[in-house]
Amino acid sequence: MSPAHIINHAFEWCVQFLLWLGGLFGMSYEAVNVWIFCVLWPALTIALLFVIFCQRRKIQILLKSQQ
Repeated sequence: MSPAHIINHAFEWCVQFLLWLGGLFGMSYEAVNVWIFCVLWPALTIALLFVIFCQRRKIQILLKSQQ
């Protein structure tokens, strides 16, 4: 199986999944795509960055308290 075949297969699977989600939520393929990649993904990224920031602060506090 060539890398191009694998990529094409993965792309087709993703398109079918987005079409299925669109049918499930009564939305178009494009609307589902926008929700995932323009709303949910950035929101999740920002939330995870916030968690990382909070965890780093907690680690710094714990390290200072051990000294």
